[in-house]
Amino acid sequence: MTSPASDAPAQMAEISVIIVNYGTADLTIESAQSVLGHDHGGRRVDVHIVDNASPGDDAARLEAAFGGPEHAGRVTLYLEPDNHGFGRGNNLVIRALAERPTPPAFVFLLNPDARLDNEAVDILASALEAEPRAGAAGAGIALPSGEAVTAAFRFPSAAGEFSRALNFGPVDRLLNRARVALPPDHPEGPVDWVAGAAVMFRWSVLEELEGFDPAFFLYFEEVELMHRIARAGYQTLYVPRAQVIHAEGAATQVRSGEARSRPRPAYWYHSWRHYYAKTYGRAGALLAALSWMLGAALNRGLAALRRQVPRAPQRFFGDMTREVLRPLISGRALLSPPGETEDGAAKETLCARAAEDPRFAPNPGTENANPPGLGFRALVAEDFRTHGRDWGAQGFWALFWHRFGNWRMGVRSRLLRAPLTLLYRAMAKRCEIRGGIMLPYTVRVGRRVKLEHFGGMVLVAQWIGDDVTLRQNTTLGIPDTGRLQDRPVIADGADIGAGAVILGAVLVGEGAVIGANAVVRRDVPPGAVAGGVPARILREGPGG
Repeated sequence: MTSPASDAPAQMAEISVIIVNYGTADLTIESAQSVLGHDHGGRRVDVHIVDNASPGDDAARLEAAFGGPEHAGRVTLYLEPDNHGFGRGNNLVIRALAERPTPPAFVFLLNPDARLDNEAVDILASALEAEPRAGAAGAGIALPSGEAVTAAFRFPSAAGEFSRALNFGPVDRLLNRARVALPPDHPEGPVDWVAGAAVMFRWSVLEELEGFDPAFFLYFEEVELMHRIARAGYQTLYVPRAQVIHAEGAATQVRSGEARSRPRPAYWYHSWRHYYAKTYGRAGALLAALSWMLGAALNRGLAALRRQVPRAPQRFFGDMTREVLRPLISGRALLSPPGETEDGAAKETLCARAAEDPRFAPNPGTENANPPGLGFRALVAEDFRTHGRDWGAQGFWALFWHRFGNWRMGVRSRLLRAPLTLLYRAMAKRCEIRGGIMLPYTVRVGRRVKLEHFGGMVLVAQWIGDDVTLRQNTTLGIPDTGRLQDRPVIADGADIGAGAVILGAVLVGEGAVIGANAVVRRDVPPGAVAGGVPARILREGPGG
């Protein structure tokens, strides 16, 4: 649901403010009210609020706060059914603004956990007007306590990653020019990039560069955009006279002082990798990754001597190896923008949901990824019923050992888990050799999945949803592909015909039907019927 964005007063806005909300309705309301409560030097300003399918009643509360006639033309609500993430959420509004007869001169992005402390909007706009070659300008940021925090930065580099990870004074001083974070009292003027919590863009530059890279879900999207701004010959200004109060981390739950000791989500590493690979190439990204890991390894020794907690996040080395090094070495470093396929919106939804829905989260193979809510025995019993209570059904046994392989990961004692692992590997190999079914336990498989097996099946997918039917000789993904993003996703209720081949980062939508022997290389919308070689849409789904 998106409120109309074509009210006449809003079309005349000189500055459009965008606030992207997820689960922080109270803060978003305060943030928007801080904009509406200022004069902005007499400039015409309107506010656009994107609710990214927040849990709970956020959408209703935002509608109650700003949906009335008193806000018509000043506030536009975008109550989205899906979580687009930060960059794509802003792109949603940027596209709507581009359709206006007269787009705004400037676009100001404000975090939901931030509020104006002075006429920051007018100050930033004036700074951009005074410097024609400036494409962006960032505000000075302070905590609610009044303490100023860093809001201006250098672009990340391999040397900077090493120095930050090592956290050793003499090396920090030696590599001072590579340090990413500039001091909170950094003077006004050009910098590499500024905090995305409160940044204004010149509309013409934003339009020229086509906004944020849609491949990012969260983190590094503003750094990459400002890197493109610099490459295009424009400046990014730091303007600390513009003051914004920021309750750091309230919207993302990641705070600069805490993130070092907490594990970071997989999409954080994906964004880091994508930024470096896109900006510096695969070799540059590998150098930065290895520099960070070397610094973190040396820091472990220093931390032990100092009796301190290591600087790196929990599970850092395993996560970096899996989410960064392997894709870089394999040559699959860049994320695919979700809008490049026929059903780009569906893939965008998938990427966004991965942050909240454990079914969509990458399975590193270190945890029990069986569907929650059912124990192992209840899950196996349900699979048995799904396969017609046939003890001879190869599909049932393939699922049994798949479920077993995940269940064993819940056994904490490595000593007890070791024999279970040997048993799983032996029986999984037996299913491949004797039963003709390859189904790694790292594939997330939903409930009531039916494998109608009379021949070979290679089921290497990112996720197979609930109530899916897969028939003989089906091939999903490529057996030796380790990168999760290159595997297909089969959503709930899909029906895959015999001999079908579904390869690559393909999303088969909910309730879609794939015909026998079809070769699918592009997304299939929900409820559609696809067939042929290569597959094409034979019938659209409901609403198609």
